[in-house]
Amino acid sequence: MNDTEAGLFAAAGCGLLALIAVGSLVIQILILVWVHNDAKARNMDTPVLWLILVFFLSLIGLLVYVLARPSGDKVPCGHCHRPRLVNLVQCPHCGSD
Repeated sequence: MNDTEAGLFAAAGCGLLALIAVGSLVIQILILVWVHNDAKARNMDTPVLWLILVFFLSLIGLLVYVLARPSGDKVPCGHCHRPRLVNLVQCPHCGSD
């Protein structure tokens, strides 16, 4: 293998690593957005705290969140059409009944 081929393999390896890093970052951001929106839809008091927990503990934090969150089906609010738990009296987003 000559120097040119070695340089091409090195560049391809760096590109692949960069692609994996960007992909991991995008997945992490999507998980964080889902945790925040889900915690808010379930009327949890501290959606930002759950977001921080999942950010720092990654998959372990996500597992803790999924096990600790209130269970129940979500339905769209009649007023703002954002998801909320069926058993909630008021929508956590707009406050309507």
